Amino acid sequence: MVNFLNNKICFSFFLISTQMLATVIGSDTVFSRQSATPVFPQNDNNSVKTFAAVDNGFAFAGPNTVLWWKSALPVTGNININSGALILARDFNIGGNSELTAISNFYSADSTYLGGTSGSIELSSSVTYLAGANITDAKLIKCGQIVVGNEPVGARWSYDDRYVVVGDIVTVVHVYSVLDLVYTQVASLSLGLVDLNALDWHPSDYIIASGQNGGAIPELRALRFNPAAGTLVEITNVEISSAVHGVAWRPDGNFLAMTCSTGATAVRVYPFDGANFGVPITVSAATNSSDRALAWDSTGNYLLICNNSGLVSIYSFDGATLSLVNTYNFGAGLWCVGYDPKDVYIAVGRSTTTNRLALLKFNGATLSFVTDLNVGAFDVRSVSWHYLGDYLVIGMQIGASITEIKLIKFDRSTETLSVVGSGIEAGGNVLSTTFQHTGDFVSLSVGNTIDSAFLTLFTPPFYLWRDIDLKFNGDISLQQSIVLEQNCIIDGNGGILDFNSSSAAFTVSANSSLLLKNIHLKNLSDTKIKCWDNTATLTFQDCKFSLNGDFTMGAGSFDFIGKNKIDGNHKFIYQSSLGATIKVDSELILDYGLTFSYDPPTASRDLLIMEDSTSILTLDGGTLRSTKTGLRLTKGSLDVLSSSTIFAEGVNSTEAISFGDGTLANNLTLNFGANISFEGYIEENNTV
Repeated sequence: MVNFLNNKICFSFFLISTQMLATVIGSDTVFSRQSATPVFPQNDNNSVKTFAAVDNGFAFAGPNTVLWWKSALPVTGNININSGALILARDFNIGGNSELTAISNFYSADSTYLGGTSGSIELSSSVTYLAGANITDAKLIKCGQIVVGNEPVGARWSYDDRYVVVGDIVTVVHVYSVLDLVYTQVASLSLGLVDLNALDWHPSDYIIASGQNGGAIPELRALRFNPAAGTLVEITNVEISSAVHGVAWRPDGNFLAMTCSTGATAVRVYPFDGANFGVPITVSAATNSSDRALAWDSTGNYLLICNNSGLVSIYSFDGATLSLVNTYNFGAGLWCVGYDPKDVYIAVGRSTTTNRLALLKFNGATLSFVTDLNVGAFDVRSVSWHYLGDYLVIGMQIGASITEIKLIKFDRSTETLSVVGSGIEAGGNVLSTTFQHTGDFVSLSVGNTIDSAFLTLFTPPFYLWRDIDLKFNGDISLQQSIVLEQNCIIDGNGGILDFNSSSAAFTVSANSSLLLKNIHLKNLSDTKIKCWDNTATLTFQDCKFSLNGDFTMGAGSFDFIGKNKIDGNHKFIYQSSLGATIKVDSELILDYGLTFSYDPPTASRDLLIMEDSTSILTLDGGTLRSTKTGLRLTKGSLDVLSSSTIFAEGVNSTEAISFGDGTLANNLTLNFGANISFEGYIEENNTV
């Protein structure tokens, strides 16, 4: 057990190299006392033996120092690990008035990373946050690929990040689900034998806008995808009499921007009422044939356009008029633009000059140049920002001796761009790159005989903990992203673990588990605690969840042990295809203002599981909501303590929220101690 006495703890990961002869202190059979302060060299075989007492602390010479701690005796004096690694072969006990500084990695004796298989770690009450400065950087990992058959178009994510739409140039539109890192086609539609150029998902509905070349068919269409039926149908269209190059929904979904070949009305914004396009607002502007040459800011108040001549134009839009605000002229061809999610910076992909990725800034009145970057002597065809605004993925023209998919880091404090890692070889022109709205996957379309959609995973900077057994003795603020491997336990000891930092996150790795117990998980949103895939398991024991935004569980299996409560005026969205189980003698409480949204990717009503009659789901002012998938509650008890709501989007029995399943052993006990509002299709299937 290691007891930290400083007020912060920093972890980092690095390669280990042997540079000096190792230092070995003590013996595994004879007691000895070390009164001097040893400085362990940068070597991976330093050790303190079983019966060695270290009385005056120790220090590490540098980050490549590794010390194997085998002593059964406490250490006293100040300890400086200096970004090195302390490998625990047993509990690490600090005695006296000691101070531990420059914390880095803790390894278990049979692991490669931070861990506690052979020794447990306990933080003292003076530790208030977990942070770190030197960690492995972000990277891209190719996860999947599906051959479209012809040059692909689009590769855009649906608003809920569940589906990807990809077209091929001979105008077949494909919708794929993305589950367990695999593309699976769930719907398709042929739009006729005229080239397809652009696709974009509606920001809040399963509606897809498409743009095609001019011909004897409508060039602009809206398609509706029905995930339950697996269908894709056209709902409306507009005859443009000109090739449509790009389409982009305004963030509110009430307008669609479009670029086409007709000069006098080359930029158009169409009103959309959910079923039909209205009369467009138009301006005359030179445009680009790329489908990534237009982009909205997050407010929908500004629209960006770039063209082949090197001009970036920004227009204001008030719902009725498009007004040119400012331009910036690069003087040569441009392929694409991408607005940073914080509405300050604009990434620009270029087709000439040495530095083909550029960055502009918009202050509400003028566009100004910030910086550019040499990413290789080939065109940057597409750009996409990560939702936190610190990284971009770019797609490039195919070229010799380059990787066409690159990860770019943006340092907002210094306004500098840098290439991270070596990138991914695509083998073709990367025509489109699209990050998930609030996730870390990137979908890409790749042409030049590859003709495929690629799925890649962006992994932010993180620490890797393996087999950790960690106990808090006070409130902790998490400052970094942590990946947890194998079997990990974190005991909050009744304290708070605060996820308020934008970098704070827990990810349970494949074939791994994490038990969080006796802990208040505060400021949760997005996917700040998640499973890597469906082989991972999360268990919550006597935990409280406090949401400061909608929180999604999208993969893996989940267990609730003891008494667990979720609060916050937000949604707890369950989207895993595996079960969430309220265990024996356990309770899950949905507190005031909280909505538990049951929304799995598969048509299963039975993924919120009560293990037996002692399992309780309690509504204490919260809302239990189900999509048209429906929800069936069995075996346990549904308790209502204060005025609450149960809402079903379903319209028939197979889509209903059901109490019981018609089997006596699976009856659901109903304890309604307060008013409850039923909305939608609710049915009782208990039997006597």
